[in-house]
Amino acid sequence: MKLLVPTPPSLGYQPDIMELESVLRALGVAGVNVQLSDSQGRERRAASLREAVAASGVLLVEAPGLLLVSSDAFFAFAGARCSCGADALVDIHEVYRRTHGGAAPARLLASVGLGRALRGRCACGERLDRSSVRSEIEAPFARFAVRVETADVQGTGGGAPRKGEDLLELLRRVTGPRYRAWERP
Repeated sequence: MKLLVPTPPSLGYQPDIMELESVLRALGVAGVNVQLSDSQGRERRAASLREAVAASGVLLVEAPGLLLVSSDAFFAFAGARCSCGADALVDIHEVYRRTHGGAAPARLLASVGLGRALRGRCACGERLDRSSVRSEIEAPFARFAVRVETADVQGTGGGAPRKGEDLLELLRRVTGPRYRAWERP
């Protein structure tokens, strides 16, 4: 499984519904399963992206071999540690419970393996921010990610497969930011 995330200069990028539709159209994806959290912290399903305008917090768009993840809060896609060596991450529910009341945003992110976020302070007392933590990858946080199950994703042009590097370029052309691939262990 590969996770495609924006490069560090674009970590805060979060696409709107029309950009997500453009990504799906460029990949030749027609039928999708949409899950979202609303402003009350409840989990909902939508029949299409157009019906997902009530999304507040987290939006998951699933198609065969592909998952688009969009979150109002930064989620960690890789481990992060404080300079003292302690884990710098906390369950993302700690972030969302202050803003959305319910557990749906955290539950949705956890269901796809992205349920952790940066904690405010380490047990050693150090204030943590995205630029001060240590990780195996530079800036292991994002608000948008594309998960692909295989190296090949069906694209446009009669269903010709696109390799992972072609998919990175396609995402850049459709959404703007550059992307990097992260192989999840």
